[in-house]
Amino acid sequence: HGKEMRLTPRRIRSALFMVAIALASSHSPAQGDAAAAEQLYKQGKALAKKGDYAAACPKFEASYGLDRGLGALLNLADCHERLGKLASAWAEWNEAHDLAKRSKDDRAKYAGDRRDKIEPKLPKLQINVKNPVDSLAVYRGDTQIEAATYGAALAVDPGEVLVSVRRGDQTLKSETVTAKEAQTATVELDLAAIDAEFPAPKPAPTATATATATA
Repeated sequence: HGKEMRLTPRRIRSALFMVAIALASSHSPAQGDAAAAEQLYKQGKALAKKGDYAAACPKFEASYGLDRGLGALLNLADCHERLGKLASAWAEWNEAHDLAKRSKDDRAKYAGDRRDKIEPKLPKLQINVKNPVDSLAVYRGDTQIEAATYGAALAVDPGEVLVSVRRGDQTLKSETVTAKEAQTATVELDLAAIDAEFPAPKPAPTATATATATA
């Protein structure tokens, strides 16, 4: 039998240090990614300078996806705010504030101020669900809503929002509501009633069952 290795405090610290290094390496962008991120960032800045924010936003988003730089995130937040996507901008200003604060960057205050200025204007959507049914799911657009968020007024971007009830890939009910600045739109859903209105199809009888019935 080999000798049993004892986990001394020194070995534990060494192991934790190696894990931390591995995690840091896994989150570091490759050189090619960093270069591409910088090019996309510059393209976004040029488009924003011309006032073409609709084209600039995807550039900043792609840049931030490749290399999570604070500059790209700040510009993405500003871009979305200029396009009126207040919930997206609010979340990005908040993320930028936290990122800058962790890295002790002076831009933390700027991001926090921009976030706080938007907050009172946020449109919200509240989906009230009663009589949940396990086989039915509620969606906002293409995003499934978690049951824990039922009844909570959550920030959304202004404009029309599609709320639907689905069973698998089948949409049973849908409703479009308009989210407006500083207002809360609500949707009321009774999932048991919808399930009863659109019952699930019964499975077709198997060949064995059909043969037995006709024998």
